[in-house]
Amino acid sequence: MTSRLLGRRGDGSAAVRGWVGFYTLGLPRPMRARRQAEVAGDLADETLDAIRHGDRSILFRQRLVRLLAGIPADLAWRLV
Repeated sequence: MTSRLLGRRGDGSAAVRGWVGFYTLGLPRPMRARRQAEVAGDLADETLDAIRHGDRSILFRQRLVRLLAGIPADLAWRLV
């Protein structure tokens, strides 16, 4: 049941995963996989926190804002 809750569509996770996939293109496979796993863990933590607080409706907006605000840091991470 938990995996089904974590995989809910419309919560912004696909956009985040897509962005991570894009900005990690061309990196060595282990580095890319590690970054994708870090982000997947963050998404799971956010989802579980929203479930605990009984308000999953905020996830899409919250993730969109974080995605956009985090682009400069993601690009800086990629260039280091």
